[in-house]
Amino acid sequence: MAKHRYDTEEGWGGGWYRSNGITFAIGADSLPLARASWRDKRGNTGTVAFTGPGDAFVGTYQRVGEGAIGYRGRSPAPTKGE
Repeated sequence: MAKHRYDTEEGWGGGWYRSNGITFAIGADSLPLARASWRDKRGNTGTVAFTGPGDAFVGTYQRVGEGAIGYRGRSPAPTKGE
């Protein structure tokens, strides 16, 4: 199972705002993901589409009882020594 961390932003009201990031632990190391969707234990949902190499995504996230918002992420730049 592949595990990949992304820096994320949430978009609403015409702007993008930093959020806490997300780690996806799905797929296979040899095959890049094209799309993913999920529902967490609280009923919040998300759906994203990845770029070709999988270093970024764009999609939506919706908390229970709220409207959907934009959601995007990008792989963080490697730190020195990685």
